[in-house]
Amino acid sequence: MNSGIIILALDYDGVLVDSYRGVADFYRRDLRELMGVSKEEADFLLYMEYLSEGIGLMREDWWFKFIPGLTEEKFDELITRYWERRIEETVVLPGVVEALKLARSKNMLIAHVGYRDDIYGLKRERLEYDGLAGFFDEIIVVGEDAPTRHDAIQLLIEKHRPMRIVYVDDKAQNLYVMSKRLPPSVELFKISFSSLWDFPWKTPAGLFMEFRNLSEVIRFILRDMK
Repeated sequence: MNSGIIILALDYDGVLVDSYRGVADFYRRDLRELMGVSKEEADFLLYMEYLSEGIGLMREDWWFKFIPGLTEEKFDELITRYWERRIEETVVLPGVVEALKLARSKNMLIAHVGYRDDIYGLKRERLEYDGLAGFFDEIIVVGEDAPTRHDAIQLLIEKHRPMRIVYVDDKAQNLYVMSKRLPPSVELFKISFSSLWDFPWKTPAGLFMEFRNLSEVIRFILRDMK
């Protein structure tokens, strides 16, 4: 292994940005306008959004079952509007830019490892739009560049042979799956995050070390480097 490299691999939504602020607007305004659902149906579908977020479903996996009259053509219109709402109301989480600058100043190799969005290629566009793409030495979009998160981490290990690799996600379920498929030397950390409903982000049984924000993760890594 290359003793000079520490890889900091990061998920995106919930770790670096809050992109969930526009979700309620989409269901309560846009979905009602485009599909004619009632307020009560919109609120139920918003609940389903968070439920599916917790178990890792894409909109294409459940919208057709739960949205009456949805066609392939209408799906394209809906998913475009959905992401327009999320993107326009996205905010970079507090302290993230400063934390990334600190990691870069300490010569950490910063990698994005996160799942694709519903529209292929959109995740890279969002990284650019949110002004964060320039911080990354590697960008791996799971579902486009690698089949799974653990495959993406293995790619980074094989390419860079780091002395240490840390992966940070906001969901314990992602970390749990990775923990069963990666060597124990890969450190898996959780960032605290919550939104309208917080159950997708709860950590059962305290399986993973949890930090309030990315700055705490960076300070933890640097403390171990001393």
